[in-house]
Amino acid sequence: MKARGRSTRHAARPAGDTYVFQLFVAGDEPNSALAHGNLVRLCDAHLPGRFEIHTVDVLKNAEAAYKHNVIVTPTLILIRPLPRVTLFGTLRDPGQVLAALRLTGAR
Repeated sequence: MKARGRSTRHAARPAGDTYVFQLFVAGDEPNSALAHGNLVRLCDAHLPGRFEIHTVDVLKNAEAAYKHNVIVTPTLILIRPLPRVTLFGTLRDPGQVLAALRLTGAR
């Protein structure tokens, strides 16, 4: 099932793991927009060419939120590589986000 809503995709490089993220947002709410921007900046800096971001607007696709047990937005789920990681909030602290996603020192 393909998630509906805004989607930002970046092609993966052949070398290294591709990180696949699913970001659940609530329309154009400020915290949702902030989380998306913070995630894009973090990925551009630490995973250039090795990430995909699938953005799901829970106001348009409540079924996807239910399927992934999302009750708060913004919610970020690291889909791949395993294990899955779930983060909540605007992702404003890059150090904490990198550590939670096991990306400390990743380039």
